[in-house]
Amino acid sequence: MNDLTPPNKSELDALARKLTRRQRDMVANIVNHGMNGTNAAKTAGYSDASAVVTASKTLAKPHVQAYLNALTMSAFGERGAKALHAIERLMTSSKRDYVQLEAAKDMANRAGWQPPERKQITVSGDVSVRIELD
Repeated sequence: MNDLTPPNKSELDALARKLTRRQRDMVANIVNHGMNGTNAAKTAGYSDASAVVTASKTLAKPHVQAYLNALTMSAFGERGAKALHAIERLMTSSKRDYVQLEAAKDMANRAGWQPPERKQITVSGDVSVRIELD
């Protein structure tokens, strides 16, 4: 698994086995519910008094970071198709032209197409042109 490829189930399970139940729960709270580290730690069962420090120390551990990254990539892989469908739906069925245009731009961007960058070049100073006709 590289950093951009979602992990398969066995890779994710192997990473999960290196964590305690509360560490796995904390990471799941961050990825699946958008919690910050402190709230994720509290919800995972760590004490309120030590949640800030526990979250900071836990998230600094390499094996926890590896699981967090893998679970995040897995979530992106699962939710990517829904996001793409939502953009396509906006592009084709929105009643507002602006929304359709922005959705189409986003779809083209995701497909790798970028319009040429527009640049304006301004030259100041005197220009002299001499044309000799024989």
